[in-house]
Amino acid sequence: SAKGGYVRSHRFIAVNTALPYLRGDRKTIRRIETFLQDEKLRIDIPALRREDGTVEYLPGAGASGVRPGERFQVDVTVRNLGVGHTFPGGTNDSNEGWIEFTVSGASAGNVIMRSGALGDDGHVDPAAHFYKALLVDRDGQGIHQRNAQDIFAPVYVRVVGPGTADVAHYSVQIPLDYTGEAVRVTARLLWRKFDRKYTEFAYRANPAGFRPFAEVPNLPVTEIARHEIVLPVAARSAAQETTTSPAPPWMRHNDYGIALLLQGDTRGAMAAFEEVARLAPERVDGPRNMARVALQ
Repeated sequence: SAKGGYVRSHRFIAVNTALPYLRGDRKTIRRIETFLQDEKLRIDIPALRREDGTVEYLPGAGASGVRPGERFQVDVTVRNLGVGHTFPGGTNDSNEGWIEFTVSGASAGNVIMRSGALGDDGHVDPAAHFYKALLVDRDGQGIHQRNAQDIFAPVYVRVVGPGTADVAHYSVQIPLDYTGEAVRVTARLLWRKFDRKYTEFAYRANPAGFRPFAEVPNLPVTEIARHEIVLPVAARSAAQETTTSPAPPWMRHNDYGIALLLQGDTRGAMAAFEEVARLAPERVDGPRNMARVALQ
């Protein structure tokens, strides 16, 4: 409450880039983006899985190139480092975090595949790996207007708990006629305070509240974190990082093991923890103990 005629500012730095954008406050948006990018979350591309089930940890010396026509799986982990609650938290029926995953020519930049692209209409690819909640009413219709009284059931709620990790799996196939020397695999963790459906609803319900905008505004999308790996094509040379992960290799594979464990892939998690024990034996008592600690 007011003290001495003053109240505390509610323009605190968190994740709401929408309201400062609507009032033209670019300075606050920059402060929020700096806050989000300051060791709050990390994204990594820790492993590649061949069709025969072989796992190659990236970018390590044991990870080799790919062949034209080859199909393989790329795993991407998101780690909650410095958020004191789940990422995201709060009104997750209208929040929108997601992974944009792209495979492109390393030199020409031509896109081979992409998941999580932002379309010209302002909507995110519906097949993206989202961090949000999809809720429905009794008729199975999505809750997109913050109409909490109509919520009947969640279709999914995907969040990353404090100190834990999540993993997304992407199936990739290099075109048979691919002639480039390498492909670039890019994973970006993106954030938008309100999804497009809610923004459209809010604009149409109260256009007077959006006076500076002649149409539905394109709310800012923040890149929280990014990681890239370059894979040689038709060559048995090692994969390389192009944007270095801020975490040492053992920590990246530890994140991977935690994420796999939380998904129920105990064998995959054990293999990842064994890789951690190999890379940093002085830090662990063994992969089985790491699994026990992660479960706690």
